[in-house]
Amino acid sequence: MSYLITRANIESNKAFQRLLDKTQVLATKLGRQEIVKNRLTHSYEVATSSEIIAQTISTHAFNADYQNSVYNVSLLHDIGHPPFGHDGAKRLSNVCKDLGVEEGFSDNNNNFVVIKKNQIEVSDYELASLIKYPTKLYKSQKSYRELLEKAIDEDIAYFGDKIVIDKRPKRTVSCEIMDEADRNTYTCADLADCYCLGLADERELVDMLNSDKFYNVEIIELLTVAIQAVKKRNKTLIKNTFNKLKIRLNQNYTLAKNLKLKHRDKQLFEFREALNKLCMRIYIRSDYVKQNRDIERKYIDFYIDYVLNNEDYASKYYSRKIKEAKKDIEKYTLIRDMIADSTDNFIKAFYEDKHNCIEQ
Repeated sequence: MSYLITRANIESNKAFQRLLDKTQVLATKLGRQEIVKNRLTHSYEVATSSEIIAQTISTHAFNADYQNSVYNVSLLHDIGHPPFGHDGAKRLSNVCKDLGVEEGFSDNNNNFVVIKKNQIEVSDYELASLIKYPTKLYKSQKSYRELLEKAIDEDIAYFGDKIVIDKRPKRTVSCEIMDEADRNTYTCADLADCYCLGLADERELVDMLNSDKFYNVEIIELLTVAIQAVKKRNKTLIKNTFNKLKIRLNQNYTLAKNLKLKHRDKQLFEFREALNKLCMRIYIRSDYVKQNRDIERKYIDFYIDYVLNNEDYASKYYSRKIKEAKKDIEKYTLIRDMIADSTDNFIKAFYEDKHNCIEQ
């Protein structure tokens, strides 16, 4: 019951609900683009994918999700993302470093900032399972390493008589599951969005089908259906096809030595990696996405500069904290966290409002 109560606390929290207005790849818009994923829908998809992986690798000998944590960890895995996705994160990080905040900005580390600030009650194991990069935590987050070591000890104690462990894991099993679920989800969902938006045709998929690399019957069938769906611009079929692929990818795991996930079908794994590279080329790095990001960069650059130059702090919580700060480094760190807490549309509306005032 406790993990369901935690889940209810996460879902009702304003920080989690704000993910509806945070970019995955493209900012959501009404009309044709309403099918595009945002951080909220992505988080729910990753949560379900994680449960599928956990169920797949479980056997009668053990329960892979023995802490009932993978769903909640997955819901929270992107809660620290700033406005306008990874591009917004890079811009915020660069500004922070220029101001002397050497650690810059990390969306993964900001998960813990948001969880603490918004008083989201989660277990120590769930917190530890959000640590994907233990050596890259902020200096102020050293205590989380102790939680991680304790959580890893719990994993070793539970799995030690069932799985060979001769090298200490660096992350929890829940974190491993969430990370793979995330990659499977965004690879399939982003490609589906790309094809639904008409940003690419079926030619690359046809080339993949005609190559000698993939001869697995299941992959051939998936490619064949995907090609027809893209060719006909059938959005429902595109979404359904890539969702089926995502489910199949999530079923392609076993828990192996040292608590690492291992792919059952190597070719299916290689197919995912090929699709991920394709997605980067035809979608993430496409001219269309770049053009949108240029516009979004204008919004966030303006907002960051305005906040720094005018000491305009929209958050009462951060306004108080910033005014109490005794050192510049502390002040800029708090400003960083406040900006990351904002949403896409808030920053866009702020930009438009200030420009309208100037024009008048």
